Amino acid sequence: MENLNNIFSYNIKDISNIGPEILNKEYKEIFLLDNAEYFSEINLSEFCNKNSNIDPIIFNNMVAKNIDNYIILYLPKYISSFSSSQIIGTLSLGISDLGNKICIPYFGCINQSIITNALNKTKKLLRLSKMTSENTKYVNWYFENLKIEISKINIKSSLLSYKTNLENYINKAEIIKQNWNMYIDNYDKWHFIMMKYSGKLTNYIYNSILRKEVANYIKLFLNKKEFINSDLLIVIDILENNKFINDCISIDLIDSIRYDNSHPLKWITEYKDHMLKKYRIQKPIKPVKPYNNIYQNFFTNIKNIHHPLLKQGCDFYVIDIHIPLLKGYSLDFFSPKLKKWLRKYRTITSNGPCNVPCNVPCNVPCNVPCNVSSI
Repeated sequence: MENLNNIFSYNIKDISNIGPEILNKEYKEIFLLDNAEYFSEINLSEFCNKNSNIDPIIFNNMVAKNIDNYIILYLPKYISSFSSSQIIGTLSLGISDLGNKICIPYFGCINQSIITNALNKTKKLLRLSKMTSENTKYVNWYFENLKIEISKINIKSSLLSYKTNLENYINKAEIIKQNWNMYIDNYDKWHFIMMKYSGKLTNYIYNSILRKEVANYIKLFLNKKEFINSDLLIVIDILENNKFINDCISIDLIDSIRYDNSHPLKWITEYKDHMLKKYRIQKPIKPVKPYNNIYQNFFTNIKNIHHPLLKQGCDFYVIDIHIPLLKGYSLDFFSPKLKKWLRKYRTITSNGPCNVPCNVPCNVPCNVPCNVSSI
């Protein structure tokens, strides 16, 4: 990448909130994902609980990998949406949607090569919406004119609030685990009941327990005017005394005896449907899954570990990527997840700014900027 020194700038800022996202500003709070590849649960337990220092080189490598992932994942999308909307915009890493500086922790200065390597990987994920022989030239223009501002943030954190937060997190994790275990126990019971009643009708015929349940169900209808007691008593006798019931069952047979109160299969079918309907709505609601590793999950959220990192001398940063505008040109971006080219534009909704798919398919040449009025 040319003019590397002109791309980067450095400064120092305070921790104050910068306000929520707006049309030309997009924030991404970075999380330390896949930290299990770098640190064991024991490592992070000792770091969080016992004032044990974390290896700064391994930590920086982990952070660098996350910066790389975030730039590759998000920068193409926002270059595309800003260019399609013909606005100059900024993608900020290390800031929450509400404008709180959660920051990116790093021991020492963030190496420019971390960012430039990610930018070089990102180039191939962009193309002109109107493909020309000079596609590479225009895509390169965007990257040569990016302005990347790396701000060191002066943050503060108290030991008391850190310990309280960690204790609350552990307690919450324990409650989640207890709720999950309760759910598994209740689900197993529910599943057992559903399997009991969802079997074939022949299971009812040859299972004395189920026959008695059906007989007791029929007794609820004795002495009701719409039923003839003698018919019900005959069926009850057949069921309770394990008398023969023809097991040659067909759909036609079930249809023919659906309203025949003197036929055992009518009542067996009705009871089966009744019990399945009763228990189907009692299926336990699945709660949040418990954390496999409490400290690795706690460590994922940078806000949680400000204090121990500060104590060890870690620095904190926000990376602002200022995206220029080439008037009259819009860019598509490639989604590795969806495996296709996409085009979006920037707009404001009741929930704040967002990227909205353009109505022009990406296989159709286009160099007309997208905006709300043209959609």
